[in-house]
Amino acid sequence: MPTRGRAVATLALGAGPAGVGWALSDALRVWLPSLVVGVGEGGGVPAIGAAVAVVLAAPVVTAVAVLRVPPRLLWLLGGATALGARLALATTTGGPAQLGTAAVAVAAGMAAVVALAAGSPRGDVARAGLLVGVAGSWGVLAALDGVDLAWRSGAASRLATLTLVAASGLAVVRTARLLDAARGAAARPWALVGPGLALAAILGAPAGRVAVATAWPAGRVGAVAVALQALAVLAALAAVRLGPLTAGPAAAVLVLGGTAVALAPTSVTAVLGQAAVMIGVGAAFGAGPRGLATGPVRRAVLAAGAWVAFAGVVLAHYAGFSTPLPWQPEVVLVATAGLLAAASLSGTVRAARHGREPVPVGPLAAAVLVLPVAAALALAAGVRPAGDPGTGAPDELRVALANVHLGLDPAARHRGPELGATLAALDADVVVLNEVDRGWYVSGAPDLLATYAAATGMTAVFGPAADPIWGNAVLTRLPVLEVAREPLPAGRDPLARSVLTVVLQRPGGDRVAIVATHLSDVDVQGDTRLPQAQAVAGIAARLRERGLDVLVVGDLNAAPGDPALAVLEDLLARALPDSVRTFPASSPRVQIDHVLVPPTWTVTTARAVNTGLTDHRLVDVLLRPPAEDAAADDDTADDDTAGTSGDGAPTAP
Repeated sequence: MPTRGRAVATLALGAGPAGVGWALSDALRVWLPSLVVGVGEGGGVPAIGAAVAVVLAAPVVTAVAVLRVPPRLLWLLGGATALGARLALATTTGGPAQLGTAAVAVAAGMAAVVALAAGSPRGDVARAGLLVGVAGSWGVLAALDGVDLAWRSGAASRLATLTLVAASGLAVVRTARLLDAARGAAARPWALVGPGLALAAILGAPAGRVAVATAWPAGRVGAVAVALQALAVLAALAAVRLGPLTAGPAAAVLVLGGTAVALAPTSVTAVLGQAAVMIGVGAAFGAGPRGLATGPVRRAVLAAGAWVAFAGVVLAHYAGFSTPLPWQPEVVLVATAGLLAAASLSGTVRAARHGREPVPVGPLAAAVLVLPVAAALALAAGVRPAGDPGTGAPDELRVALANVHLGLDPAARHRGPELGATLAALDADVVVLNEVDRGWYVSGAPDLLATYAAATGMTAVFGPAADPIWGNAVLTRLPVLEVAREPLPAGRDPLARSVLTVVLQRPGGDRVAIVATHLSDVDVQGDTRLPQAQAVAGIAARLRERGLDVLVVGDLNAAPGDPALAVLEDLLARALPDSVRTFPASSPRVQIDHVLVPPTWTVTTARAVNTGLTDHRLVDVLLRPPAEDAAADDDTADDDTAGTSGDGAPTAP
């Protein structure tokens, strides 16, 4: 074939996988949150596992079907179905329809990749094309400020989706013409696809990890997130050209070393670790021994196994936050990086053994020397104590509280921008947020705090809890004087909890300390939530000893009469009357979201509002501190002052 013809064929072989990769990546970021809310909150991890098993049946069945059906037909069927379902996602509005449509798109996309592995004459080009599509999907997410194209409505978004689907469909058809069932193309690299994508999606790609590590402005964070995707693509394309003898050792060192550096996003160094992870994954995708005679069935089986591994990595990592497991979630990422590194080096040796080039002694020797150090650093970073969250109107004060439910409404739709607009309309002085996600893959990888800060124009302070990118936050328009972050006792709860304390300067008044927290919903005879409440009470008492007014705000998972709430009521008064319920949002049964205020403060209004944007009601409280002359003398302060709610009900002193 002439040189120009080979170039056109190579481009066509990569273009189809790019289209499927885009649709699959988009669908995964819708399907995973739908599982968490639509399935997981009803049945827990076992129900999620069952739903995942149903979807994974598609790539497994496809691998078996390769025995009888030409790969190009399976590719066309899987690719067309994935793209059609991705287009249909633009019309769903949450609930079972969204879950089912996304599941079809994911299952079909995975099946298409299995067929691609079985029939592709150049696995390295096909995998590089797949990564181009996945990286493009993540790049669009970053460019759209964390609100996926799949979540957006309106003519412009639907036109963009239709255009991408149409272009991808044409590319899928062109790729099908190049697929056959001949022997050739290395099989083992296809096993890296699933674990590599999982590691990149959890650790390398989320823009929120960049924001947490650097506190850069949103524009710079978005640009860096897009650049991370570009690095992965360039690495994959370079690896296709260089081959596995050079790309394999580089991928091994970069993936494992980058994981070690990126696990703790505390400085710009962690961003460099993310870049190393993305480059390493890209190199692993593009590298592959050439000229090896492997059958289509073997390639299909390994590709199907890759998706099983993908699901295993994602479930094993995030299940650790909700289910007691004998490992920390970060250990899953370290193990995945280690497997990718070992597989990359194995591919290098295999390529040297069967190719014309000699064994690359220099790169292999460097990898052998560097990998033990990188592995030790990664293991050290991946083992942390349970519950460690990391470190780090003139006379009135309006305080709001929202458990944002990972940015998802009860129908599992991403509603971050709408909730941001709602918070802005409140015009509150302080907003406390619980369940703030800054990049968890299972909830679609948004940076919710960036979304809310941009919508309100308020200063944002983050307090990690479950891991460095999930926890509590405070938005405020008041000057921030101090910030402190402390872990809470873990007890029986596998989800680590923390306290975020922010000391603010009231205009024309004293300083006020906002103690933001989210207590455990796991409690057996007071062994978890009560010790956490006692720890929060201790923090509040120490702040009061400093002469500060203290407000404890958060989803305490404790209703009036609960011992955990009683501990805090010994120091502070509830702003909401007993009659107000906050959870669940649509038909609330209990009051578990609380604003606790000094007994000398007056509650002017207190309400709980169903926004429809989260599973909790939004608490909105207007407070009036005592006059400065009364507050200055504890002996004359009126400790029996009671405020009133919006409906006139008295609050407890």
